Amino acid sequence: MLYEKLSSEEIDAIAQRIRSYGAASDYNCDADFYSGELNMPHILRVWNEQKDHYLAKLFNGELILSKHVSVTKTTEMMMEELDSAVCGWGCPESKFMSAAHELMYSNIWDSFISDKFRQLINTKNIVKNYYDGETFELPLPNGKALKIIHGCKIMKQLSKIAAAYNLPRFEEFRIAHSMVLNQRNLTGELCLSIHPLDYITMSDNDCGWDSCMSWEQNGDYRMGTVEMMNSPCVVVAYLKSEHDFDVSGIQWNSKKWRELFVVTKDVIVGILGYPYHNDGLVDECIGWLKNLAQNAGLGEYCDDIYTIEQNRKVFVKELNNSVRFDFNTNCMYNDFRDEHRCYISKTAEEYTEICYSGPTECMFCGDLIKYSHDDNMLICDECDESERCDCCGNRCSGDYRVVLEGGEIVCRDCYDEHCCECALTGEIMPYHNMTPIYLASAKDKVSKNAPNIQVNSDLIESDDFQKMFGKPYILVSEHLYWAPTKYVLYEECTEAGLEKFDTCSENDRAWFTANF
Repeated sequence: MLYEKLSSEEIDAIAQRIRSYGAASDYNCDADFYSGELNMPHILRVWNEQKDHYLAKLFNGELILSKHVSVTKTTEMMMEELDSAVCGWGCPESKFMSAAHELMYSNIWDSFISDKFRQLINTKNIVKNYYDGETFELPLPNGKALKIIHGCKIMKQLSKIAAAYNLPRFEEFRIAHSMVLNQRNLTGELCLSIHPLDYITMSDNDCGWDSCMSWEQNGDYRMGTVEMMNSPCVVVAYLKSEHDFDVSGIQWNSKKWRELFVVTKDVIVGILGYPYHNDGLVDECIGWLKNLAQNAGLGEYCDDIYTIEQNRKVFVKELNNSVRFDFNTNCMYNDFRDEHRCYISKTAEEYTEICYSGPTECMFCGDLIKYSHDDNMLICDECDESERCDCCGNRCSGDYRVVLEGGEIVCRDCYDEHCCECALTGEIMPYHNMTPIYLASAKDKVSKNAPNIQVNSDLIESDDFQKMFGKPYILVSEHLYWAPTKYVLYEECTEAGLEKFDTCSENDRAWFTANF
């Protein structure tokens, strides 16, 4: 059994991770939410059953495989690294780029020069250190001009521009640029894993990135990590950081790159890399998985790498036929988008549907969840002690939960954005329980700029309302056709009623006189 390969420290870390983040909902994350005993053999039984067949054979009984790799970074990866290095708030390197953009928008040049300068400081061109635009002359403060030639080295020209215009921190920017370019070869320890902790932490790390699968950041699709952990065909691949990070008391692999791979007898394919895409790493992984599968006698695959798209045909020359694959999920966010590199089986059918989600499971009690489930929750409704917001429907608990005077429960976001005070009673209520009341000085003549208040819909026909505001009239107005509501007449309101509209001043009375 795979479960027996987990150390007691790893099992304890998984249990503590579940206690800390299992019930975290929206922005309410209580690290001590669940203190009860967790039946870990029962909770991890689904992972054990699903992985213990095909993928356990592929891994020859191991949970993590690793090897040293060296691949070349793509331009997109280096662009992201340069942006991270020079765009952070307060970092010295960012001051040069900020000053360069301010110079571009200062209107000291005509539109042609500004457009060419924009092309010069484009991140992609800076990473390539190659200006591929039209030759032009950039005016300098001393009255001379700097000729920017097509094909020139951008950093050399930026050095001259920075000196001429006294742009700050160019040297720090140059060093950051040099470090990115000098580290274009990506080296490290590449891992393939079916270990539960690698699914649980697949978007948690100390490398500065996360995704909607993050447990720590309350990702919107956290249940997807459980479905991937329980999937019979999904492997986690990642490039290890030089330093591990703390995962509930133990040091664990921090992932500076991660991608999920679907491995079946029909296809071996990468899904989507985080936080960047790299064909070199993808090819390393699918080639490695192909060899593992064929060596274990689990399938035979074509020699060539093909690029497939979701549910679209691709011609496979070894099969002399076109095939298509339809990938889908349950709670897991489906990351199949544009193009995905893969190895296709020599026995692939013309059409293959693959649901790569495993069983959806409650991380507290271990029961399977067979009904519609909140994708950001890791536990079932029976184990969840939080309640639903009456406005948005999301779960809320603790300080993130607000109980209104009428008994409605709302989350903190909806309280701040979708609730207001009833002008008649002062009670805070959701907008959907309110009716806007406009102020008019003649029937059926209501301006869209007229003052308005919100009143509890149940009280509009009450004596208390009519004593203060007079009779409410149904509003039919070309100005406010999108919001069927009601209005009251200025002449019928008491002074206390007018105060609710803040229209007691002489200026407000003059406004009504002028408009009606």
